[in-house]
Amino acid sequence: MVAVHAYPAQSGITVYFTDITESKKLQEKIAIHEHNLSALIDNTTDIIWSVDKDLKLISANQAYKDALCAIIGRQPDVGDYVMDTKISEDIINEWKENYQKALLGIRFKIFEETISEGDTVYRETYFNPIIDKQNNIIGVGCFSRDISEERRYLEKIQTQNKKLQDIAWIQSHKVRAPVATILGLIELFNPDDGSNWEILKRVKEAAENLDKVINEINQNTIED
Repeated sequence: MVAVHAYPAQSGITVYFTDITESKKLQEKIAIHEHNLSALIDNTTDIIWSVDKDLKLISANQAYKDALCAIIGRQPDVGDYVMDTKISEDIINEWKENYQKALLGIRFKIFEETISEGDTVYRETYFNPIIDKQNNIIGVGCFSRDISEERRYLEKIQTQNKKLQDIAWIQSHKVRAPVATILGLIELFNPDDGSNWEILKRVKEAAENLDKVINEINQNTIED
């Protein structure tokens, strides 16, 4: 591929031919890379964006634009101040503090808990300083994802662990007593002794108590 440049000269026209094949290939490679990167970040529900030191939007994926549109009624543009006046003052102050903390060079993450359509939504958001080649902080890169399913799964595991602990306690404290009673009464049982009816009555009571404990364990096992 050749680029042609023509310039007027005293004796006519001067024409320069430049081979731009490699330059063109590099431009195409960069364009493909940018397209693939945009496709990658736009095809995720995770929210990705970056702001400069003045808290103006540098870049954002589609998830961020959609999320902000739901709040302020329009999709933001590059260069917009991210602290829109339609956002509540408390939230603005909180997020300003987060951005300023990251602009000091601190990497951190926050957890948020909100209510959406009656359901609790949990999010974790990462703040990372953007540093140029001269080691200057020029902005903040942010990444936010919904961890509601993970949180609910963890809570379910914790609930199940609590049930297992309760069952273990019942087995170690409540089951042992009637079992020990039954074993003790069996030792006292004498076929030739006329008081055996009283022993059998107490064995029956201990067995019934043991049955109640087993039912309690089963109930704890099957409850959601």
